[in-house]
Amino acid sequence: MIGAQKVDVFTPCEASLYAPHTVSNFVELLSAMGVEWRSEGSPACCGRCLYEAGDWSGARALGEELLRSHAGEGLVVCCSSGCAAYMRAGMARLFRGSTHQAASEAFAGRVMDAAAFLVHVARLDTSRLSFPHKVALLDHCRLVPRQEPRRLLSPMGGIELTEPSEAVACCGHGGALPSRFAEGADEMARRRAEAALAAGAEYVVGTDVGCLRHLQIYCQKSGLPLRCVHIVDLLAEAQRHAAPLPSMAANK
Repeated sequence: MIGAQKVDVFTPCEASLYAPHTVSNFVELLSAMGVEWRSEGSPACCGRCLYEAGDWSGARALGEELLRSHAGEGLVVCCSSGCAAYMRAGMARLFRGSTHQAASEAFAGRVMDAAAFLVHVARLDTSRLSFPHKVALLDHCRLVPRQEPRRLLSPMGGIELTEPSEAVACCGHGGALPSRFAEGADEMARRRAEAALAAGAEYVVGTDVGCLRHLQIYCQKSGLPLRCVHIVDLLAEAQRHAAPLPSMAANK
């Protein structure tokens, strides 16, 4: 696999602003597994929000910078699955027919989100970890169904995964919904939260920083007893109470 043990950790602007601890926890997991990593040094915007808002010119400018800062052959890993999905598909469409088409297609093939990396490259064995709680999974609506979060969580001791009835519905964070259609975004969040509670969940666990933040804000202002947690944070916390992780080479 290309650059399997040397990865670029991409920190999207949303993670830098609202979940820097998630990025820190991810690189902590990488270091514990002996994975060599680097960061571009400062948070960056992938252009996803501009792309979704129809500002393709602005998105292209950010995309060109992204291609320059992550030139090479190693994997580019992102803790926010929505941004990773955009970098894999949206950027390729954005640069189709341009002088950057080949570079954007090559870049797309190197991008992974954190959960996919931990499953398919690092082959993280989570059977040695425990999390004795009932968990509802928050799949990104553009990435349904996703098996990687389930493969990471299912082997953990004491965990009980639920599949809420609203599992394939948008949480309300997508595109410009929260800023332009706040009432509709809150209604979507309400449905997701109440479905998780109806399934008996204590935690909502997902892979996208923005979706988790949107749902947590709704739960807090509505007084709902749900904690929304990124899967990386859950794994890092469980790891702190377990034996040291084996190196990535040992998991191959």
